[in-house]
Amino acid sequence: MPTATSHVANEDSRCQLQLEVHWPELRRFLPNILSYNEDLQKCIAQLFEKLRESRLEKKYFHFCELLERQRFTEAVALLKRRRSESERRLLDCLAEHYRHCLLGSDGKSGENDSLVNDLLLTTLCDFNALTENDVEDVRKSERKMPALLSVLMKHEEWPAKFLTAIVYSEGNCHHLERLLPGFEEYLVQGQRCSLADLQRRLDETGAERDRAEQIVRTAFDSFIRANAYAFEELPSEFAETTREDPAAKAAAASGGGDIGPQLPVGAASQEEAEVEEAERSSRQQMRAYQLELAEAGLAGRNCMVVAPTGSGKTLVGIEIAARRLAEDPDGAKVAFLADRTQLVDQQYAAFKNGLPEPHRSRVICVRGGSVEQFPLSYSLRDHSVLVLSTQILLNNLLDESEDGLAGDVAKFSLLIFDECHHCDKDHPSKKIMDLYFQYRDSNPGKRLPQIVGLTASPGTGQACKLQEATEHVLKICANLDCQELCTVRQHLPSLRTSVFDPKDEMHWAPAKPFHDSLLGELDRLMQRAEDLLAHEAKRFEFLIPRPPSARGSFIYTNYTGMLHKMLKEETREQPSCMLHAAWKHLLRYNFAHLICSLFRSVDALRYLRDELDPECGQPTCRLDRDLRDDLRSALPKMDAFCREQPEAAGSSPALKILAEILRGQFGQNGDSRVIIFVQQRCFTRSIKDFLDSSQPELANAGVRAAVMTGANACGAVGGITQNAQTDTLADFRRGVAKILISTSVSEEGLDVQKCNMVVRFCHVTNEIAMVQSKGRGRAEGSTYHVIVPEQLGWLSDKEKTNRMRDEMMQEAVLRLSKMEQLEFQAKVQKLQSDQACLRKIQQIQKAAASARGAAAPRGSTPRPHYNLQCVGCNTLACTSLDLRMADKHFVVLRDSLLTDGRARLQPRPGGPAEDLLNSQMVCAKCQKLWGGLRKFKDLVFPWLKVEPFKFVNSSTGVSAFGVKKWADTSKYFGTPELSNKEMLDKAESLPEELYMQLLAGSAPEE
Repeated sequence: MPTATSHVANEDSRCQLQLEVHWPELRRFLPNILSYNEDLQKCIAQLFEKLRESRLEKKYFHFCELLERQRFTEAVALLKRRRSESERRLLDCLAEHYRHCLLGSDGKSGENDSLVNDLLLTTLCDFNALTENDVEDVRKSERKMPALLSVLMKHEEWPAKFLTAIVYSEGNCHHLERLLPGFEEYLVQGQRCSLADLQRRLDETGAERDRAEQIVRTAFDSFIRANAYAFEELPSEFAETTREDPAAKAAAASGGGDIGPQLPVGAASQEEAEVEEAERSSRQQMRAYQLELAEAGLAGRNCMVVAPTGSGKTLVGIEIAARRLAEDPDGAKVAFLADRTQLVDQQYAAFKNGLPEPHRSRVICVRGGSVEQFPLSYSLRDHSVLVLSTQILLNNLLDESEDGLAGDVAKFSLLIFDECHHCDKDHPSKKIMDLYFQYRDSNPGKRLPQIVGLTASPGTGQACKLQEATEHVLKICANLDCQELCTVRQHLPSLRTSVFDPKDEMHWAPAKPFHDSLLGELDRLMQRAEDLLAHEAKRFEFLIPRPPSARGSFIYTNYTGMLHKMLKEETREQPSCMLHAAWKHLLRYNFAHLICSLFRSVDALRYLRDELDPECGQPTCRLDRDLRDDLRSALPKMDAFCREQPEAAGSSPALKILAEILRGQFGQNGDSRVIIFVQQRCFTRSIKDFLDSSQPELANAGVRAAVMTGANACGAVGGITQNAQTDTLADFRRGVAKILISTSVSEEGLDVQKCNMVVRFCHVTNEIAMVQSKGRGRAEGSTYHVIVPEQLGWLSDKEKTNRMRDEMMQEAVLRLSKMEQLEFQAKVQKLQSDQACLRKIQQIQKAAASARGAAAPRGSTPRPHYNLQCVGCNTLACTSLDLRMADKHFVVLRDSLLTDGRARLQPRPGGPAEDLLNSQMVCAKCQKLWGGLRKFKDLVFPWLKVEPFKFVNSSTGVSAFGVKKWADTSKYFGTPELSNKEMLDKAESLPEELYMQLLAGSAPEE
């Protein structure tokens, strides 16, 4: 027998057969179960006690309700979804029920007794599933099928033996289809073998028969695993009825205690919620269209799978991974790469529950940022499947130390790229594939990992013509080394019945009906800041672009971004400080203007006070002082407007439309899930404050909103931690929060089956984002809303353009999928040849540069160092010579930046006052956040963020260009590892005591 047969799958199949065979008796299960005997009553009482303790009693009632509706597969899935102690006791109770009532009762033969014939019993003897005595007992029994099952269930691997024997003895799928619907089609598609061919081989002798038996056993094993039954959520209306369930009353009367209605429906823990959600997306039957999508991958070919959101592409990836693992159980290594770190846990749960044993226990989730994170080379030793982000795999492939992978992609058998449309330009997935091609070029003939890409929207590359869109999709295929583009063509009806296309609605929001004095004050402040910026730029001969006239717009946001990039190139201290002060005020004023236009005036006023408090800190320069004075004089007028005209200050037509949409949705379905997408982090708080303070109908209905933003930004600018992201998603899945207000961080991959509405609030980007965000609505009857305010009317045109590009993308994908295989591969190879030529040119240039460096005479001009200057005030923090690498983090060796007053320590907002490692290090002059403190080998070091600094060449005074992360600095200077001598010198200076004094605000002792 195949060893991959899952014990869990065996139990599922056993329960399925038992439920179907004994359905007439099970209909009387609920009212009569307590009347069989006293032992069973005690067992049931203990069961309910266990269920109440683990908050799973409603699952039991749902199980009973499913039995009454003859929904066997859901009942089995509910029973087996989590193998907790309470559910094992429930199985024990059912077994008692079978033994005491069903198997021992008298009655006529059931409809399945016709299956039990002499040939079947003889075959089971040949398989060592029955003994001769067992056969005699079954033959004598009046109810042969229950008697046979009662004997067979003693064997752990009885399902595959039993079903193989049925095929051998019957020679057709008539009875088999009754027990396992859909198996005949699965056998033909999966094994390329009809049942007639299989029966002919079984009639042979020797190796041919052995091969046929192996085929059918493997097919049964795979079919049972692929059809792991999906758990259906407990409906909200059923949750109410279970409170008065008669079985619950009976259990309470028998000593089980009161089953209180106050326990929440849903998972009892965050882990359970994640597993439930993963199973709904992965442990379901492989549908016909999914098998079509998986065909090329199962055959071992590189492919890109393109299918709509919600179609189960992750399940396709799991099926391909299972095939590779089954072919090489000990040597195969699979990496599933998620584009976003918050999706790693979700996909890990899907693999953990979708793969059979023993592979299920060899899945590991590799998360970034953990102090206990080991190199991937160690994880690969003991695990077969790694679920991780693309960036983590890239970091390990680039690591050439003894623990790193050093570009050796051949250590993997299969790489699965989720959201593979990102495999372009400088994305980590594209860099991984660049290493793949480099390995292929330098190791011709060696084995390479299979590549599988999964996406719902390969995009068009901003194309305006079908040919350009087709070339873009081909480029993605070439980047992934794809031999085949997999789409659904033969089983479109199956796809259409399984995937729900949300209904689109666009809403126009008129301008505010009231005159908004706050907008007038903001216009005056922005004009003043623009004039001062232009005057100082002219005085210092610094060329800046003219500001756009559309204040309070995304166009103006782009202008401030371009201005900030230009200011980072300015190395003179006085102009840099002056111009940066003007830029900072323009940036915040523009966001406040946007908030005031799209949301409420009170939200804009709160934002201004949070971001530009004129009383916070000291002015960094004369211009900063003047701008603070302007704001200080304007704030009382803004306060008066919000206080004296609350109706006007609280008015927002766009928010009014949003509230109407939400009230209508939750009025129809109180257990809905809604995701609202916005562009900026600061917008999420405005919507949450509006819903919390102005919508009592939603609050009274128990509808709570939560905020989801990126983990890369710090909390001071609206970011949240990865743990907070995980908790927020768990709350959303369980229904603790039913509205998720999110930036683009949730657009891709988030799988919440109950989500039935998506709203894009004044936010439209490209066709990929449109397809991905629309796809978050997974439930049947989902809707997709776009709210467009009058002042941003161009968003409507952009949404229409996205829809046309989406249609163009689908046509391009269809054209390529219909293309002859040789023609498709020829086009891909042509693109790869061009890319190989470009890589060769880059290698030649790099080698030439290295040769020139090696040939330079000793004593020649050394590589210059760089000054790290604050972008806010040009204060020199340190030089590149002061930087060291400590456990892959950039730390500052010297304490002088803190002791001489360039920076100061302060407690993190909301954190403990004396927590040294959670403190913040800010610029003493402009209060810009520089970084914090980090402990390495019991020593505390200052660490720096890269964003607050410009890197100025000490020799030429020119700023380094394009430094967005620390890895970019390697083009300009090297950073050595922290040495043992340096750590000893650091220890002698007692840095921790020094930092505690600085955090407490006292001067260090001389």
